[in-house]
Amino acid sequence: MNKKKKSQMEIFGIAFIVILLVFGLIFFVGSKIKKQKSAKDSYLATEVAQNLLNSMFKATSVTGLSVEDCVQDIVETNNKCTRSGTDTSLKYTRDIIDIILRQTVELWGRKYRLTIKQNNENIKSVSPDSQVFTPIDGGCRDLDEKEAPGRLFLPAKGGTIIIVLEICK
Repeated sequence: MNKKKKSQMEIFGIAFIVILLVFGLIFFVGSKIKKQKSAKDSYLATEVAQNLLNSMFKATSVTGLSVEDCVQDIVETNNKCTRSGTDTSLKYTRDIIDIILRQTVELWGRKYRLTIKQNNENIKSVSPDSQVFTPIDGGCRDLDEKEAPGRLFLPAKGGTIIIVLEICK
């Protein structure tokens, strides 16, 4: 081989290596951007569930009390948050929470589940017949992949009430 062909081959080899390095760098940067986006999405999903829970329980009901106050009333008197003389705070509060979740999370096309527990059990009303607040199920199952849940802790007679909103992916 003459010197000209040899130097051309070396230049092509170097160019080939540079092209491989550029493609590798593009692949590396692209995968990092995707990972950052999913971390951001996960963070935002956590914030959405928590912010929805906070705003929902700070909202004022037609009784003049916040939804948070109504939940606390379920375990205390069960009669402050009612629409009529036949309602209980448990029924009224459950209906309000269900309406809010249907008009937000379901509207977004997402599945959800909200539980309200005290001492690791679903909360129970104190009167008239000790009814249980069953979880509000919007189609989110135990085995479904979920975003980080929103949690709210309320002091109440008998122990802390823990409210958990899970939104499925």
